Amino acid sequence: MAKRLFLHIGAMKSGTSYLQALCADNQDRLEAAGVRFVGGIFEAGVVASEILRTGRRPSTIDNMCRRLQQATEGWDGDVFLSMELLSRRPPQAQQRLVQAAAAEEVHVIVSGRDLARVIPSRWLTTMRNRRTWTWPEYLRLVCVDDPNETVAWKNFWDFQDLSGMLRSWTAVADPHRMHMVTAPRSSSDPMILWRRFAGVLGIDPSGYRKPKPARANPARGVAAAEVLRRVNIRLDDLSYVVYRRGIGNPVDQIYEGAPAGEPRLQIPEAYRGWVEKRARRMNDEIAELGVNVVGDLTELLPGPPDPDAMESVEVSDAQLLETALDGLAGMGRIMAVNRLENESLRHRHGLPPAGHDDVRQGRPRRYGNRARSLTRRLRAVLRR
Repeated sequence: MAKRLFLHIGAMKSGTSYLQALCADNQDRLEAAGVRFVGGIFEAGVVASEILRTGRRPSTIDNMCRRLQQATEGWDGDVFLSMELLSRRPPQAQQRLVQAAAAEEVHVIVSGRDLARVIPSRWLTTMRNRRTWTWPEYLRLVCVDDPNETVAWKNFWDFQDLSGMLRSWTAVADPHRMHMVTAPRSSSDPMILWRRFAGVLGIDPSGYRKPKPARANPARGVAAAEVLRRVNIRLDDLSYVVYRRGIGNPVDQIYEGAPAGEPRLQIPEAYRGWVEKRARRMNDEIAELGVNVVGDLTELLPGPPDPDAMESVEVSDAQLLETALDGLAGMGRIMAVNRLENESLRHRHGLPPAGHDDVRQGRPRRYGNRARSLTRRLRAVLRR
């Protein structure tokens, strides 16, 4: 049985990917300090097997419960789970996670960043999740007091209402075991965030390796986001699972960070007053909850506007063309590698070629029993 369970439930765009990559790269050192790290990434084999079996991606809660049970088996130290998709979950799901860990104490951690920087970053991120909102549309839908529960509003505030996230988890943790960790405005020393988390975990933060930049999920550029937005309009018939496999995941590899010299996107002046008011209200609500604040709540307030940043998405046709060509070239490379790996895997296990008509249409004429058992064997291979 674990001593303490630390549930880091978000928020998105608050350094979560950086923190998760750092912990994944330093698991041995963490365990030596008495903390076992549980990441939130789905294993490819488990996902593929579940999709083949049910046609659906496994649920986040099912995946997290399974991981917690595996992590706590025979372990009497602390467990640290980090998964930003846990930010707003019903009490039943929260109880399932706690029961899966069977820990003596439950701590909930929420991390947050300056709201004025989060909104542009979230818009850029939504493009790799099949969204098609323009930047002005997104601002109008998100920066409102009366949202009418629009998809864009829920997509943002379900994962960025820091005080609401903390309140929703009081079913499993008392306020004195809740921690609000603020991310510093400046990224000049990214290890500040880790040192703050280490303080919550009660361990020495020194000696941990920094993750590679690609694993830390750097922000994409505006031109890449606009290209992807226009591509998404043409792909509204794809399921989310197919889209993530065919577009979203490859895009993460192709566009690794904004191009050098591209200005940062920031909140337009017309919205800054509303964003600052909303951030102050959220800070007041956090203070009223009486949770442990690590850092400074003023870091969650919008800083002064950056004179070098852009407020509108104005991308020339030449920039779009160049970015689209980079994407096409990158997709070609990824597809070639995937096809070669797929053909090698099928050959190694005696499976018919991918896309063969007899297999695709379910006719076992040529391959007999091998065609009839194709799905079963593919599942077995993907589980390994």
